[in-house]
Amino acid sequence: MAALNWLKRISKGAFVVAGVISVSTGVAVGADMSHLRWSESHTIGSATKHYLTLRLMKFLGASMSSKIDKESEDFMKVQEEFLMNVLKENGGTDYGKNMRFTEMNSINNFCKLHPLTRYDHFEDYVEKIKKGEENVLTAKKPQILGVTSGTSGQSRLLPTTKDIGATFFLNGIAVIFDRMFSWKKEMFQLQRGFKIFFTPKPRESEGGVPIGPNSTNPKNSQGVLHMYSTPLPAYDIMTEPEALYVQLLFALSDRNLGMVEANFASLVYNAFKALEVYWPTLVEDIEKGRVDPDLNIPSDIREKLNTILQANPTRAEDLKREFSQGFTGIAQRVWPHLNLILCTTTGSQQIYADHLRNLYCAGSDIYSPLYAATEGLLGVNMHPERENAVYNLVPRAMFYEFIPVDESSKDQPSTLLSDQVKEGETYELVITNNSGLYRYRLGDVVKINSFYKKAPTVEFMYRQGQLLNVRGEKLSEEAFYRSLQKIAGSQLADYCCAESAAIKTSKETVPHYVVFVEYQNGQVMSQDKTLELDEDLRKEHFVYDSFRTKGSIAIPEVYSLKPGTFLALRQHLLQHTDATANQLKIPRVLVKESAIKFLLENVV
Repeated sequence: MAALNWLKRISKGAFVVAGVISVSTGVAVGADMSHLRWSESHTIGSATKHYLTLRLMKFLGASMSSKIDKESEDFMKVQEEFLMNVLKENGGTDYGKNMRFTEMNSINNFCKLHPLTRYDHFEDYVEKIKKGEENVLTAKKPQILGVTSGTSGQSRLLPTTKDIGATFFLNGIAVIFDRMFSWKKEMFQLQRGFKIFFTPKPRESEGGVPIGPNSTNPKNSQGVLHMYSTPLPAYDIMTEPEALYVQLLFALSDRNLGMVEANFASLVYNAFKALEVYWPTLVEDIEKGRVDPDLNIPSDIREKLNTILQANPTRAEDLKREFSQGFTGIAQRVWPHLNLILCTTTGSQQIYADHLRNLYCAGSDIYSPLYAATEGLLGVNMHPERENAVYNLVPRAMFYEFIPVDESSKDQPSTLLSDQVKEGETYELVITNNSGLYRYRLGDVVKINSFYKKAPTVEFMYRQGQLLNVRGEKLSEEAFYRSLQKIAGSQLADYCCAESAAIKTSKETVPHYVVFVEYQNGQVMSQDKTLELDEDLRKEHFVYDSFRTKGSIAIPEVYSLKPGTFLALRQHLLQHTDATANQLKIPRVLVKESAIKFLLENVV
């Protein structure tokens, strides 16, 4: 949310530049704009705003990329400066006094005097912030209590100061623009983007502190709405299926759409799944220039949208022809000038990214731009051309420590610094940010892929709470997915697992994995495939094989689910969490009894 102020500043900057341009170089700008591809819904005014925003972002992005380059040359010096500044700035807070920040005058001293922490360490302080108290964890007042996604457990509330938003915008979003324009110069066009976003319901703590996701909300950053295909009234639709329908409607209306953007690959995948179902109604709406009369949205919003949407029988006929030919490569066929799919593709999102590449977005480039969380920005993918995303840790975003993954079961293991980690090794990540978290065990496990100058470049591997661990074997979601994908094949739509102890109806008494699978075509996973899965897990994972040999882990138990079950599970989970639709990720290892019960009720 704090990034909104920076987006608004960019918008204001565009108007300032527009004033200068109108006096001096308006003709040159007009000539430049005339050579670019425009979205069909652009007016002269909105296209000019779009053009100026791109120019500003291109300049700012190049500047910030250069800054990151320079700081990556002297990564540990920058890290120490960042940490010492955080400790100095917050030394007078309740937390800083309790933890004796004034005595921590070096990295070594900080690591020696301050314990490693988890969320429960900060809970009492967060309660104070919720009641409206200030100077608790940070000297700066939190702008929002950020809600975590809760993928590996309960959602949590984390204080977020304006520094988080500023860092995210300057070191993240601006750099993304630079990377995209450097990679694909043809992206500098006046093509709107289809941003998949669901407006969260506003909430406040008892002390008046806003509660919600940290992600940017288009409704509250109207200065950049000229870059998106969805008009402002649509963001007042508060129910996800209806909001998605309207967003699809306006995106499809624009033949010159340039980008599809969402937080996660799962959101893009779900949008195309919805498109596969609702395309006949969407096409009819475009033909007639109205929103489906049966769509359950407020009448005042419908009125505003119907005023904006123009009847376009020619576009409707083109779409009908493309949809009738199937959905392989449909993105590139309905939007022939589409430049990019922008979304996170790593970790639990890999299966959806695979579906997009193989089916709906075949032939389109996908860029996984950022490694970020409610805790803030961690890394930027500086190589959009590579399919497998790796992220350069941003030098001045957080202070990073690393726990060798073999030591992560300990309460207070020793940590390594960024200049001590080794390429190819795997670590649990520990962060200190400028928003009130100190030596915080994030729960993410990363592999050091390489070094960008002296900055570690990481691959996101898995969340610690998403391990299969019935006998201490610690099988990661990434490792399990590799084996399942190999055996189940390309028709596997989605999956998740549970440990047998959580399944009360299981007849097998020896601990084992329970696997829930859903196929695109509704097929059932055979017992032979289950045996093949077990064999591959044994071949690929020595510890699992040793427990199977001893008989202390049994063969996996596989349940095939009815088509559409995982989409329904998503709605079920949203009803039982504080996370929003933009944040929610299907857990790969289920621990909640209600979710497991839901899946068992939908077995084929």
